[in-house]
Amino acid sequence: MQCMSNSLKLRGSAVATLILLMAFSADLYSQNASGPPLSTAVVKWVCARSGRGGDCLPGIRDPLRTDPVRLSCGFCTVRGLISKAYGVFGEQIQNAPDWIGQDRYQVEIKSDSPASDSEMTGLLRSVLENAFALRVHREQRDSAAYALVIGKSGPKFHATTAGSTPTTVFAPGHITFGSVTALVSYLNQRYYAFHGSAVDRPIVDNTGLGGAYEIGLDVSSEAAPDGPPLMALVKEQLGLDFVPANSKIEYLRVENIAKLATTWTSN
Repeated sequence: MQCMSNSLKLRGSAVATLILLMAFSADLYSQNASGPPLSTAVVKWVCARSGRGGDCLPGIRDPLRTDPVRLSCGFCTVRGLISKAYGVFGEQIQNAPDWIGQDRYQVEIKSDSPASDSEMTGLLRSVLENAFALRVHREQRDSAAYALVIGKSGPKFHATTAGSTPTTVFAPGHITFGSVTALVSYLNQRYYAFHGSAVDRPIVDNTGLGGAYEIGLDVSSEAAPDGPPLMALVKEQLGLDFVPANSKIEYLRVENIAKLATTWTSN
């Protein structure tokens, strides 16, 4: 993603699109210990980077799609696939070559039996390890951060009924988060994607609020030339606060990766 100036304001629908485009090591040919057996997997190189010097058509978007037996994408970057497979933002991936964010790939992974999202991402990790010889390790780095805490007057949102599934809904100018975890993920996406233009430090959750909530945030005023910053909206509307803190932030370091310039299949 391109670096944007501090004056940039995003409309709710654009942010929704951004986030939506936005979450193991095993033998491909046997039962996966953390997921179902893999039926078939195909990874096909599509084109090099878009723009000058590249052959990808500009403006094409094809987000990663998952269902209980299939994970697919027709125009993905390897950076995006790694982000999904390992649960990190693209900017947390370190020591990787430029092509992982430039070249586009078609990916089709099918499971022999219904799988959870976490099991499908386990299959994706295995495919990345085999198709691209990907080897990574996680590391923690000390970083200035904000701890998200409950404000003095308490939270201005409520838990949903017992047994509810946390659901986040994006609409123009308004976002309803299904959990505090989803809110924190959104704030961190804004930090990593735009290099501090809306949130100037990573966010860690110190609220102690787990489970499902209905957390409505009106972001329509943020798009105005003199609109309030995102963090001010969170404080005012949600009754939360940001406290400067030092924290361990996780990064994913790429130790090995090989570019795939043709087609790879699992069988």
